[in-house]
Amino acid sequence: DLAQAAFDFLPTRARLDIAGWPDVDIFAH
Repeated sequence: DLAQAAFDFLPTRARLDIAGWPDVDIFAH
């Protein structure tokens, strides 16, 4: 399920943001 995959990815995205990768946005394109 695509929505579930997106929700599962959110914690990873949050860790990347905390780690200093705020400009690396999988949803930017």
